[in-house]
Amino acid sequence: MYLGIDFGTCYSSAALLLEGVPTPIPAPLTPGYALPSSVFITEQGEILVGQAAENKRQKNPQRYRREFKRDLGSPDPYTFGNTFMLPEELVTEVLKKLKGEAEKVSQARGEKSLTDVLITVPATYSSYKRNLMQEAAKKAGFRKIELLEEPVAAAIYYSRHAQINDGDIILVYDLGGGTFDATLMQRQEDKYQFLGMPKGLANCGGKDCDCLIYQHLKSNCSENLSQQLESKDAWRVKAMVGDYCRDLKHQLSEQLKASVYIPLGGGDLESFELTRDIFNKMISPLIEETLDCCDQLVRSAGLNWEKINQVLLVGGSSRIPYVKDAIKQKFRVMPLLVDTPELAVCLGAAMYKQNSLPITAYAIGIDLGTTNSVVSLFRRGKVETLTVEGRSTMPSVVSFRPDQTVLVGQAAKARLLIDPENTISSVKRFMGNHHQTYRLGGKSFTPIEISSLLLKHLVENVKKTLKIEVHDAVITVPAYFTESQREDTKKAGEQAGLNVLRLENEPTAAAIAYGLDREKKQRLMVYDLGGGTFDVSILEVQNNRFTVKAVGGDTHLGGDDFDESIVSWASQKFQNQTGIDLMNDQSFTGKIARQRLKEAAENAKIELSQANTAALVLPDCCGYPLELELSLSEYNQLIAPFLQRTVDCMRSVLGDAQLTPEDIDRVILVGGSTKNRAVREIVAREIKEPYVSERVDEVVSHGAAIVAANLLLPDTVDIEITNVTGHSLGIDMRDPEKNELFFNPIIPRQTTYPCRRGRLGYTVYPRQELVNMRVFRGENYYPDKNTLLGEISLPISPPKSEEVPVGAIFELDADGIIHFTAVHLPLGQDSEAIIQYAREHEGMLDLIRVDQLINCGKAQTEQVKIKSGL
Repeated sequence: MYLGIDFGTCYSSAALLLEGVPTPIPAPLTPGYALPSSVFITEQGEILVGQAAENKRQKNPQRYRREFKRDLGSPDPYTFGNTFMLPEELVTEVLKKLKGEAEKVSQARGEKSLTDVLITVPATYSSYKRNLMQEAAKKAGFRKIELLEEPVAAAIYYSRHAQINDGDIILVYDLGGGTFDATLMQRQEDKYQFLGMPKGLANCGGKDCDCLIYQHLKSNCSENLSQQLESKDAWRVKAMVGDYCRDLKHQLSEQLKASVYIPLGGGDLESFELTRDIFNKMISPLIEETLDCCDQLVRSAGLNWEKINQVLLVGGSSRIPYVKDAIKQKFRVMPLLVDTPELAVCLGAAMYKQNSLPITAYAIGIDLGTTNSVVSLFRRGKVETLTVEGRSTMPSVVSFRPDQTVLVGQAAKARLLIDPENTISSVKRFMGNHHQTYRLGGKSFTPIEISSLLLKHLVENVKKTLKIEVHDAVITVPAYFTESQREDTKKAGEQAGLNVLRLENEPTAAAIAYGLDREKKQRLMVYDLGGGTFDVSILEVQNNRFTVKAVGGDTHLGGDDFDESIVSWASQKFQNQTGIDLMNDQSFTGKIARQRLKEAAENAKIELSQANTAALVLPDCCGYPLELELSLSEYNQLIAPFLQRTVDCMRSVLGDAQLTPEDIDRVILVGGSTKNRAVREIVAREIKEPYVSERVDEVVSHGAAIVAANLLLPDTVDIEITNVTGHSLGIDMRDPEKNELFFNPIIPRQTTYPCRRGRLGYTVYPRQELVNMRVFRGENYYPDKNTLLGEISLPISPPKSEEVPVGAIFELDADGIIHFTAVHLPLGQDSEAIIQYAREHEGMLDLIRVDQLINCGKAQTEQVKIKSGL
């Protein structure tokens, strides 16, 4: 095993190739994978690297250094008090840190220490600088050292996500934290040939954008802040304001307006806003310089822009929307941008040692259904359903033969009739329930493990049929799935060897797949009735933006219930005729008879979607013939209670969105159970005549495939999605006046996510040593009438006689999975601004300020593992 490293001017990252998948190494003390390329040396001589160095920066900037990559080869050492170090010695310390963090991952997998490394370097690096980098790596403990040009590594990673053919000419646009590089290459079989001399700008990157924001802020700030920026301790204030400028830049990559609250001391805050339009004007000259570099490079190679097949965006600063827009406008080329451009180089380095350049990989969309599952692929500008064993849908069934052979799909479904005890279906209904296990083939399996077998079978069929590699997928879930059910679904995907790009809500995926007019503003209701779950969502669509306004549903309602109602009806008829109680017969014969009757019921249900009568015939049912006829009117009476539950959900969701049926422009039907004529009639009566696709079973997976393409390469498909929560999330708090616990929702139901919110509270008793917090999901005022997800005890050390501020922070990620943190905030001036903010914002936390206290060690945290299946 070898380590791939991208040593950057401002940030560095590393990756390992684990089971064929390039995997980035988490950076310590940060939530991501980017390790600051910085060093701090204490007075005692301890060397701190990365975020640990950043945390000490404001305390003593004379002992802090960053961006030493620029000075590699300089004979002048840096001064850290009485310590002197050359730039290459600082490089060694960063490489040591990356090596140590990577070994935590490799050793956990039974590997020995990492001695082989591939380090990327700029294409313009001289032999002298390359030798210095190799020497630095040797001193860091590596024995076998190879170097690779950064643009080549980036192209290798992009070839995993985009079609880069033999002979293609590509331009790599690399805008990092402190430098810009442009490289022109041509793919020739398994190698890349450089065309022309790479060009670059030494002081052009994200940091320069930060400086422009800083100058703008300084010119428009209050007199108080302006004076602080010119005071004798200005370096501290400048460092703090610099962090806020960087935060503004990051916000503007995602939204049109950004804002920060800058503490001025004494509890005062100064708010500052910046729009994307103003930011674009500020950085326009900077980006124009990079475009001139690119144009000069193309011309110097004797080419024109019509000859360029691909432009690859690399480096964290290439996320800035203006970069992509400027390239597109000036050169009439649509650049490619992966989800994590800042990691493209290190991930490509990790992939380099494969036998040859990787073939193009694709992202798939999977509808992991209760009854059937479907997989689709977006390529060449369109979506296609991929067949599994010749069928567009695969039964969500797993069976074990006596010889322990695992059967999945149609072969497993056939065994429901001959070996029901070792065959399982409808496992989706039990996702999130960790008390549920299945005994198959003498072994116990959880719903996660059964679901992973289904997913693995789908993926293996795709690979076998199309001869393509599949690593990335979007898996759909009901919009009303809880965070526990979502987390279990993601785990199932990971156990199947997939990189789960996102869990997308099924109604949202369906709306995307229907391909309605995305430019025109309209409100859609998606009525999704599958085999085991029901969802209803209201979305607003305009300019390719899908915004979910409200969701509702029932995770135990679907076509399986229709089948069971027919089985119950037929069993009662059969008992009246023969005296045999099929529903409670636990003999092997009884189980076989029930399974055969269930299959007959499913066939009758399908037949009644078109005919007015259906026959249920079993020649031998526990020794007697079963012959029954079910009319459409009888069937509609059987399923009426289930359909009424869907009506109640529709009405509830309309109320949540504060809309009436007349406000809905179109109703979309999704899921195989909507083929039922009664469903269409009840939807038409309640809202309006629904819109129905001929392939209602496949539209969810089609939408998932489109989302997958959008996440991997946003320029392939132009859509934007905003989802909302189906449940409120919060904690229990004590009302001091009533002396009772109440549920305090921090993320209310129907809140858009991903999101992160926090609430401020206080200790209740003098010298309180622990604050107990319980995390709930639900809508009831009384905590114990909601669903308990987890609990935590936050130590208050040392205990104080006065009230101690504490915070509860919820983060709901893009997959709808919860991350909860409890925070013990310090007393005194450090928390004054936070407390003042909470007073003005109904108890909500200023999370930027709280994060600063956590990062500098002034606030203590505890994290809770959210329980599932409660």
